[in-house]
Amino acid sequence: KDPSFAIGGVLASTNTNYRVGKGDHMLIEACEYHDSFLDFHPVINIITNIEPEHLDYFKTFENELASFDKYVSTMRPGGVLITSPQLKEHFKTVTDHIFTVSVDGPSDIYAIDIVRHETGLGSSFHVVYQGQDLGQVDLYVPGRHLIYDCLCAIMAAIYDGIPFEAIQQGIAGYKATKKRFEYLGSWHGTAIVDDYAHHPSEIKATLKAAREIPMKDLWVAFQPHTYSRTINFFDDFVDALSMADHIVLADIYAAREVDTGVVSSKMLADALRERGKDAYYFPTFDEIKNFLEKNISPKDLLITMGAGTIVDVAHSMLSEK
Repeated sequence: KDPSFAIGGVLASTNTNYRVGKGDHMLIEACEYHDSFLDFHPVINIITNIEPEHLDYFKTFENELASFDKYVSTMRPGGVLITSPQLKEHFKTVTDHIFTVSVDGPSDIYAIDIVRHETGLGSSFHVVYQGQDLGQVDLYVPGRHLIYDCLCAIMAAIYDGIPFEAIQQGIAGYKATKKRFEYLGSWHGTAIVDDYAHHPSEIKATLKAAREIPMKDLWVAFQPHTYSRTINFFDDFVDALSMADHIVLADIYAAREVDTGVVSSKMLADALRERGKDAYYFPTFDEIKNFLEKNISPKDLLITMGAGTIVDVAHSMLSEK
């Protein structure tokens, strides 16, 4: 249908995060920060999950939920919400036009017969929609969370009348969005991946996906994003990062904020070591690069992770190999 789109990441297939198509469809990846998503009034609305985030603006999770309620209530007439069974219970007071999605049911659409690819870089599964097995899809990106996202997209496509055969072809041709578990290259036998994850839940999902890939040790070079997020979810960051074998912390990426001295990456590293994890903090990217080059081994997996500039470490390593 040649849609237009504006999304948060750069698609590998188009090398851009926006496109003006000739069709009458517009796909937008909206964000709740500063209530910016309230400017949109979709016909098909996908909400994958809601959790405490951007508390520098919302202050409380209750305020954040109230914004989502307002967002859903302003959908266009006849609009439909696609979300999880758990969130349906919340939004059913706002709208009764809801389709539910889950990886393993029960819901309106879910997956069965999930088979991980031997490489760990994707999976194949059958799609069940309202009790009917529609057939198999092949997804070439790793992680259970991306199976869920894929099912949300399939549900939207079905609702819009797109034939399942076309849906199968589209999914099979999808390649990872840049900075979403993006493979950058190999450094002397160590695979290097970059990922945008900067919230504890995102980190957990990414590291769980990484564990599907055959490897020796899992390294994460993480740059926290904003002081407020780091302090608000400090213990959650420690829990999430503990899923890696080795963790290297860079200074917090300030973005729009000012360092008040309340929290630091060194504090995160200290907390991780208290849990028995192999964790380090270095104040410069050069120190991180030098440390990694001396300690990573062939068949390890290194993920540079965060919404800041930590990927520069990976680019520097790969440019000099």
